[in-house]
Amino acid sequence: MTTSQTAPAAELDLLGMQVAHRGMLADSDRFATMLAAVGAGAPCSRRRASAIGAYLRDFADSIHHHHTVEDDVLWPLIVEAVGDSVDLTELTDDHDSLDPLLDRLRSLTAHFVASYRTADPDPSTAAALGGLLRDLHTLLDEHIAEEERLVFPIIRGHLSPEAWSSVEETARKSGKLGFEFPRFLVHTTPAELDRALADGGVGLRLMLSVIKATAGRAFARREAVIAGA
Repeated sequence: MTTSQTAPAAELDLLGMQVAHRGMLADSDRFATMLAAVGAGAPCSRRRASAIGAYLRDFADSIHHHHTVEDDVLWPLIVEAVGDSVDLTELTDDHDSLDPLLDRLRSLTAHFVASYRTADPDPSTAAALGGLLRDLHTLLDEHIAEEERLVFPIIRGHLSPEAWSSVEETARKSGKLGFEFPRFLVHTTPAELDRALADGGVGLRLMLSVIKATAGRAFARREAVIAGA
């Protein structure tokens, strides 16, 4: 075990990571249900199919980004802090298993959107996409439960605030804020948002107001179309 990481004086707030996990599970579940219904004959306009496709492409990229930050930034910090006392192999293997599933998600999404742009859409494309999303949800549910059980206590007990801040900063800088930040707002409670704003200070409040007025409005419009409005 190395000792280069100083144990934090106070418990680290993992809200950002928790909400990211919450969003993955909620989105995989709702789109699996939605597309199963379309596959069974529920109406889906060309405009709605395009909005669903655009969201799912952002969703796939978001999952890949999240796991890349874990593999490249968080896992090395954990190993540096606790050495061989934790085995991250199973979590890394899950990430490797997710990559081809995400590629398949992108491919089936493209087929679904293309079909629903025609005068005679094929519901089987929606059904296949819904089935894949259900499989993805099952894998994410198991993976996230294990990750939070194994990794969260190590982060809270062994990573310094500076080390954890570097993980969050990398995630923010390399992510698609126009998707991630409005989605963060969807999956936080008012109390959690107040906590995040208090921790983030003036800079986060300013960013929130800007994103709400720009990408947040576009996100909300797309959500309305996805819902069938």
